[in-house]
Amino acid sequence: MDNHGIKGWCKMNIRHLHILAILARTLAAQADEQAPQGVWSITIEHLAISASAESALQFVPALNDEQRSEETVRTIQKEVSAGRVELVAWQKTCTVNGERSVSETLVEQHYPTEFLPPDAIPKPIENPTDLIVPTAFETRNTGFTLEVEPTVSPDGRTISLQLCLQSVRLLGFRRFESLINKAGVRVRHDQPDFHTTRTTANLTAPNGRWMLLSANKQPAPDEGFDLSLIRVTAKNSDSKPPKISRP
Repeated sequence: MDNHGIKGWCKMNIRHLHILAILARTLAAQADEQAPQGVWSITIEHLAISASAESALQFVPALNDEQRSEETVRTIQKEVSAGRVELVAWQKTCTVNGERSVSETLVEQHYPTEFLPPDAIPKPIENPTDLIVPTAFETRNTGFTLEVEPTVSPDGRTISLQLCLQSVRLLGFRRFESLINKAGVRVRHDQPDFHTTRTTANLTAPNGRWMLLSANKQPAPDEGFDLSLIRVTAKNSDSKPPKISRP
């Protein structure tokens, strides 16, 4: 190879090295920008409402639309204030990246499970049709339980969630006829009627924006729907927090 060829080969390789150096600096800058070094602080909010079928049919498509979800949540808040939509639950919990968090809003419901038959009661009974003596009880928690384990993406724009949301509602009491005494009289007792919904999901949520988690038909005779919304907000000391809508 003559001198001219050697010089051309050197210039070409120097040019390639220069391009590679620029590309390496660009990638390093992007990595620094997308991966803050501080600790992520994460807030999870859960909003549950009870709405009529007509309102739910309007809310659900709008909540699934990223362009309209925030405006729809503001509309729901106005409907709650006006009494046209019922606020069922509003939970808020905080954690850090990768750590599980649990939020519970519960009411304990006690109810009898075993009874003493009227024939075994050692005294006269004035009204045997309604009176039996409970001998054992159980407790069931009613309300909402939210379990979340969040993982923030390197750029902080989205959060991956391992999530379980459970709702237990006391619908009322149902009367049973289960015993007959020696006089042939039926003995009645009441037992609670519970309604349970559960949502278990692995999903990705946008940082700082409300999204629809679940929509469930209410048990008969109600005609409405229960809607659950969540908002996950991740902040880092080394990055600017995202703009979020006010609750």
